Amino acid sequence: MPDLNDFLPIATETVSSIRARMDADINAGLTPTDPDYVDTVEGGIYWDLTQLAALEIGRLYDLISTEALAATFPAFSWGDYLDLHGELVGLTRKDATAATGTVTFDAGSVVSVAIPIPSGTQVATVPVSADDDPIVFRVTVGGSIGVGQQTVTLAVVADEANAFGNVAANQIEDLLSPIDGIANVFNAAPTSGGTDVESDEVYRDRILLDWRGSSGAGTVADYQRWALSYPGVGFVTVEAVAFGAGTVSVVITDSDNRPFASPTVVDGLQALLDPPQAQTDTTGSHTLPVTPINVVSTTGFDAVGKVFLRTPTGPQVVAYTGKTGTTFTGATGGTGSVPAGTDVLQGGKGAGLAPIGAIVCVSTPTLKAVTVAATVTPESGYTLDGTGGTIAIRADLEAAIRDYMDRLPPGADVIFNHVLSRFFAVTGVSDVSGLLLNGAAASVVVASGEVAYASSLAGIA
Repeated sequence: MPDLNDFLPIATETVSSIRARMDADINAGLTPTDPDYVDTVEGGIYWDLTQLAALEIGRLYDLISTEALAATFPAFSWGDYLDLHGELVGLTRKDATAATGTVTFDAGSVVSVAIPIPSGTQVATVPVSADDDPIVFRVTVGGSIGVGQQTVTLAVVADEANAFGNVAANQIEDLLSPIDGIANVFNAAPTSGGTDVESDEVYRDRILLDWRGSSGAGTVADYQRWALSYPGVGFVTVEAVAFGAGTVSVVITDSDNRPFASPTVVDGLQALLDPPQAQTDTTGSHTLPVTPINVVSTTGFDAVGKVFLRTPTGPQVVAYTGKTGTTFTGATGGTGSVPAGTDVLQGGKGAGLAPIGAIVCVSTPTLKAVTVAATVTPESGYTLDGTGGTIAIRADLEAAIRDYMDRLPPGADVIFNHVLSRFFAVTGVSDVSGLLLNGAAASVVVASGEVAYASSLAGIA
């Protein structure tokens, strides 16, 4: 990002120069011996009475000549001013979203009388300390522990929309709403989907992307803009003709650049870009490429066409030349295993934002673990862990490396020299040797259906 001062004419004036002009104006044409001459020395009555005005005039010069100019450019604007730039191109700042997940209500033993769990039942995390507040969730659709059962698992949503609602498994343990017969509650899986209000930096990138890219024709910039505008999406990678002509891969992660644990956002963006005209599931396992593909039903699918399979390792597009009631025949394309119950979708009809004929495959990646090991030589007065009264730098090193990896979009390689440079961005580092990424002195290749993260930094010594 260039500095505003590099190319804008800044007509600033210092308080001292304003002060000098005020003093000169009050005594214009007078000599110190003239009875109307005013003593303007610092600390005098005149100086004290007018200094406030000089300071305010200086502040206004700064506002008009720097801040007002900066606010007119999206690259330097902020807050409400940036919101106005977004409105010009039809982009609004994304609101915070509430995390969702599931919570299991456990009676402790098999029940003989059903225990109803009404909608709106509140559960919460247990605060780590007295200074922390619990994170409260509500049951969205009620249910009950039926006779002969011990547990029931129900969907919940966080009371407050923010990223704090994304909690790890087994963190929701407190039942706030009194329900007789419930021994304990727990979330077996993490909650996800909670995001804070979109920051100026992220919102600015979307606005600039809209200005720079051609709009409406289904360009890469279009898909990036559409995906990033969807609530909950933090990062996106768009790959044209990913599975052959007429196909587009859109891989998304959340605001922390992590895969979505719930399919809600993936399904929502799929419906926005290219809503399926037909959908079914596979029956039995397959290994692509294979023919035929057995499914629950082919009702609603074209007689001849292409289908999009959401396999655990990423999307696959398969063409077929015919169908029966439960089979796609003449199937070609795709690679890898397809377990039973895999989603099979067909779109490409222009029912969403994507152009007619574009088969859009929205997916979330898998994690690509990256370990980092290196020998760090600190400068004098610094050590990794702050021993002997020195300044500790390990936390800063780990934060710098994670910051780099956490900003890599899905499919982006972890570059060896970029990781190395992050060490030297930390104050107190004199030298680094023996850097290894996943055990090798080389960049880490990340597949299009993966996103990198620093799984271990314990090797930094």
